[in-house]
Amino acid sequence: MKDALREVLLAVAENYPMSETEIEELTKEKVAELVEEFMKDTESKLGMRIDPAKLAEIAFKFKDNPEGMDREDVAPVEKDVYTALYNKAKLYINMLKSDDNRTMLVIFVPKALKGVNDLEKQSKFQYENSIKAKEVALKEFGKLSPSVEVYVTGTPIQTYEAIKYGKEDNDKTTKFSIAGAFIVLLILMGVAFLATLLPFTGVATATLTALGILYLLAKGDILDVGSWAQMLTVTTALGLGIDYSTYYLHRFREYLAEGYDHNKAASEALKRAKDAVLASASTDIIAFASFVLAYEFPIFKTMGIIAPLAVIVVLLASLTFIPSITVLIGDKPIFWWPRHIEHHLENIDLHERSRIAEWAVKHAKVVTIIALLIAVPAAYNFVNFNGTHDIKLFIPKDSETYHFLQLSEDTVGAGVTSPTYVVIDLGHKVSDSDLARINELVDRISKVSGVRYVYTITQPFGERIDNATLDELTKFEGDRYISKDRHKVLIQVTGEYGATDDRSKDMVREIRSIVEDEKDSRKIADGMVGGNTALALDLSNLINDVFWHRIFPVALLLMFLSLIPTLKGLPAVITTMGTIAAGVLLSIGVSSWLFEKVFGQQVMWFLPMLVFIVLMGVGIDYNSFYLVKARDEFERRKPEEALIVAAGTMDTLVVGLAAVLAATYGSLMTGATWGIREIGFALALGVLLTATAVVYFIGPATMALFGEKAWWPLFNNREKVSPRRRK
Repeated sequence: MKDALREVLLAVAENYPMSETEIEELTKEKVAELVEEFMKDTESKLGMRIDPAKLAEIAFKFKDNPEGMDREDVAPVEKDVYTALYNKAKLYINMLKSDDNRTMLVIFVPKALKGVNDLEKQSKFQYENSIKAKEVALKEFGKLSPSVEVYVTGTPIQTYEAIKYGKEDNDKTTKFSIAGAFIVLLILMGVAFLATLLPFTGVATATLTALGILYLLAKGDILDVGSWAQMLTVTTALGLGIDYSTYYLHRFREYLAEGYDHNKAASEALKRAKDAVLASASTDIIAFASFVLAYEFPIFKTMGIIAPLAVIVVLLASLTFIPSITVLIGDKPIFWWPRHIEHHLENIDLHERSRIAEWAVKHAKVVTIIALLIAVPAAYNFVNFNGTHDIKLFIPKDSETYHFLQLSEDTVGAGVTSPTYVVIDLGHKVSDSDLARINELVDRISKVSGVRYVYTITQPFGERIDNATLDELTKFEGDRYISKDRHKVLIQVTGEYGATDDRSKDMVREIRSIVEDEKDSRKIADGMVGGNTALALDLSNLINDVFWHRIFPVALLLMFLSLIPTLKGLPAVITTMGTIAAGVLLSIGVSSWLFEKVFGQQVMWFLPMLVFIVLMGVGIDYNSFYLVKARDEFERRKPEEALIVAAGTMDTLVVGLAAVLAATYGSLMTGATWGIREIGFALALGVLLTATAVVYFIGPATMALFGEKAWWPLFNNREKVSPRRRK
């Protein structure tokens, strides 16, 4: 530019005087020469041919008013430029639009706050800026079509929406879980308002205390507490706390019905109830704490810390605060209002027999065989379950992100919005001599089944630019595909199919095999393959490994060991684990079938594993409540009679408590995403099925098969301990 300007000035000086027209013609000539020189390399590499004289003519025409230039004015050169650029960038352009030219992608980076580390503030600011961009697009494209739709997404938007909808879901589930649990508990307590309200308030206060502790941990950056982990913690703590407290109150009423004064009844109830409550709480704590073993995943690790903490807090409240209330006012009429205490006690039959349990005990072998016939295919379904990795299950349907993903998948294709990325490290700075090696790798990747487009430094718009140097490529948008230190190169692969499609997974596996081969042959120093499809594969493989080799064996072993001191019978412990496992596996199978066949929704791939561990711990609660009662009855009855009477006196309580926890877990179904709803439904159904199997069918039947030996080693000295065992 300087040389061209100098030549113009010298020519004017040498030919002075010159008219204005002559100076203008001279300048146009030099500008045309400058453009021709500038475009020389570009013409050869891009096939672009521009008439320099036309360009100079247009420039001079608007030299005093460049803003007045419009598309018609540049039409003489536009066609040449567009044709050349389109031929090189048409693959990239096609990627950014639908085949019918009705939908297009616009890529931009929203402005961020400088020096702000608060995730919510930062994401909200970028979200609001993105919405402003959306409004501009709506206004401009709306001029062409009134029915235009515009949606935006990206990491800041997804982050802010997750925080926003997470808070809303927390509020809804908390309200519904409290209301649902209170109503069920009120019915269970015979509409005794204060007898319901005080324990409920105690447990609710303990739950809030647990949340307060979580808040302090999160505030101190000790834990990152996610919204769905909070929801699961609140619903679990509230439901389990009510279970523990109500079980104690039920035993308290039983001893009042036997004629104990309220102080003695409270003491005896706590003595008898604590075994079952401690057994229940220990398995609950073990179940949730086992998720800490998945320490590679912050979401599971956090749940493995905060849920056990919440269970411990409500456990302490159930064994201290609730008994204290019964000692203070358990004999007062107001405690049992609006009915008199005698009304509550006269409805308690200490020798009530369950007809259903009696039938199950009488046909114990048949019931056990039927349970096995149901459990085996349910276990097969569990082990071979293959759910979806589609993240839309955890994205609210009225969110920007969900609408964007839905529209883009239906138009430009799911592969465009979820590309696969290959990063290769050459072990040194990239030079011109490495370009051929990069092209060889790109050629291998391009031949993989399922690959649609490939972009990298040598083909930034999808079509290779031959005979270009590294510096020239970086100027032609190639710098997007090279790291700042120039050691690493990015290869972006757009597939034919969606990120969760099995064909996309096969594509990623083959690309990874190619990268490994490149490393083994030392053509590259290192290489990694990422993207949503790769992430789904890695998560699935890693979590399956963690579940089967860490969480599953450790949790089951610790649960088994924790039940031995409480139930005091190895067969009783074994039947407990088997009964709960059968109920849990059945609930997972039913839940999966309902969501896929009835609701038409895919099931998240990790749901069975999450539900299995949680319900194994929670389900043991009801088995413990039933078997501890059966053990108490065993001290004065025959084994079969003890099982039938325990079922008759405990069935309403056990199923009722299951309904309480089902109500709290069921509140998750008010969540904004199908993923949370599926978790809530599966847990609620699992609790109800497990409790029913425990008290009516599998529990009594399997225990009856063992007879007195079910309580081994306790039965060895029962003659000494309980001389009144048969009545």
